Amino acid sequence: MVSSKSDLANNYHIYSLNWSSNRISFLLDGIIYYTYNHIIKNANTCPFDTEQYILLNIAMSGIAGSLLSNFTQRYMLIDYEYIKIL
Repeated sequence: MVSSKSDLANNYHIYSLNWSSNRISFLLDGIIYYTYNHIIKNANTCPFDTEQYILLNIAMSGIAGSLLSNFTQRYMLIDYEYIKIL
């Protein structure tokens, strides 16, 4: 479990998304933090079995902390190990 905001910035973490036709669960280091599982299941509330796309958003700052005022990098290399789709 992530113990503090600084832990997100200073340590390696695994972000996961378990997606099925019934629900979507969001995990951090194997711990489920949120599950979307609507009680009424129809095309409007549970559209998980239709064609979908993945958008990888690498956000800067937010709840993990602010950028330092002297941050001036214009380019950044994103190093990812894998994206696994089952």
